[in-house]
Amino acid sequence: MTDLDTIRRAVNGVLMPGFNGTTVPDWLANTEGLASVLLFGHNTPDAAVTAAVTAELNAIIPGVIIAADEEGGDVTRIQAATGSLLPGACALGAVGETELTGAAGRSLGDLLRAVGVDLAISPVIDVASRDDNPVIGVRSFGADPAAVGAHGVAFAQGIQAAGVAACAKHFPGHGDTGTDSHVDLPILEVTPDLLRERDLAPFQQAFDAGVETIMVGHLRVAGYGDTPASLNGELIGLARAMGFTGVVISDALDMGALAVDPGFEEACVQAILAGSDLLCLGNTAKRDDEEMYHLAAGALIGAVQDGRLTLDRLAESAARVTALRDRILGLRRTRAAVPTIERANAAMAQVGRDVATRALALPQSVRGRVAVQPGGLLADLRHTVDFAAGNSAARLPGILADRLGLTLTRDPEAVPALVVTRAPNPAVAELLTAHPEIVVVHTGVPGSAPREARNLVQAYGGGVANAEAAAAVCKP
Repeated sequence: MTDLDTIRRAVNGVLMPGFNGTTVPDWLANTEGLASVLLFGHNTPDAAVTAAVTAELNAIIPGVIIAADEEGGDVTRIQAATGSLLPGACALGAVGETELTGAAGRSLGDLLRAVGVDLAISPVIDVASRDDNPVIGVRSFGADPAAVGAHGVAFAQGIQAAGVAACAKHFPGHGDTGTDSHVDLPILEVTPDLLRERDLAPFQQAFDAGVETIMVGHLRVAGYGDTPASLNGELIGLARAMGFTGVVISDALDMGALAVDPGFEEACVQAILAGSDLLCLGNTAKRDDEEMYHLAAGALIGAVQDGRLTLDRLAESAARVTALRDRILGLRRTRAAVPTIERANAAMAQVGRDVATRALALPQSVRGRVAVQPGGLLADLRHTVDFAAGNSAARLPGILADRLGLTLTRDPEAVPALVVTRAPNPAVAELLTAHPEIVVVHTGVPGSAPREARNLVQAYGGGVANAEAAAAVCKP
């Protein structure tokens, strides 16, 4: 009979936990053979601290793959405290130049490399098929599968050219869903032909181009039974059949889509049985990080002990993770030197300004009279919670207010000079009908902008670069 320590080491070889704070806790330091650690905004208050965190992780857990859920734009962890200097995928797709998208990916990769991150959980290559999608939206490069694939490949190759592995997500495609998987299980109602031609097409481009990892989403796909993709061996097998040979990462297993059925612990076991190689356990903010790890590890250990899961299956995934470590080292040998944090930030800021400015210069980006005189009010009417972005996109209204000399208001009776929107909102429609002079800065996908807005700036996202570009357009 295999001893418990051997099983525990094998289990650690497929886990990607998070942790709280900016120092490595004792429980994490003692996880022998741990495959990966995922950083969130509470681990990365600034670049210097992030670099210290990654150095400590490497010293204590040699060989661990340090990952960050870093997309740029609305979803940033490394720049969570200030907001991303990149405008995000929607702006890149609107500009439409893959060379510029590659430069944006390279700038993101350089910053991650400078702070010691090995794996970027990006880009998003879901096709933005629905304007009311509550979780993808401006994280996508657009609605055309070929363009999404081309930009996704360019962004991933830019990241990997910096010596950081990239991750295409959320396989097999989360764009045509109306439910946020952070909250509940989405259902992708799709024919086999449409799935192949639309949702899978960008992933095929990414596989052919050599993306190192994929993240599988929590969504039920028509024709593939009731089991979510992240726990579905047939769907993960489809990625392999399409030629993907790298590491399969589960989306965060603590998300609402799996919370009731099958629940966190059972989801960990089913994800491995279905073919995942790394289990993303989820965000530990305001939670017991050690307990999350022990629940996941305990479930897998129990599955080995009762015969549901074999050590050979764990070893298969561990081998892929080891190969990924080796490939990351290979990517880094192409770099003459690691960029400094200062140079990486400066380069990202330059690319970000260029992309955001060019996006807002497009004819379809501005309509009506959008100059805003100082002294008025600004209201943030983005009424839906953005679980993917967290608070990182919350700074856009403050930047606009500061640059334009406006005062933020939460008074529902106030008549603002400018409102910020993201998704359709009946209150916005009513306000604009009564006060058509109000300027709207829309941070969601173009198709979700309020039709009642006569004076509209399409910002293509809520990052710092989006905010600065929108403020420049609205400056009188």
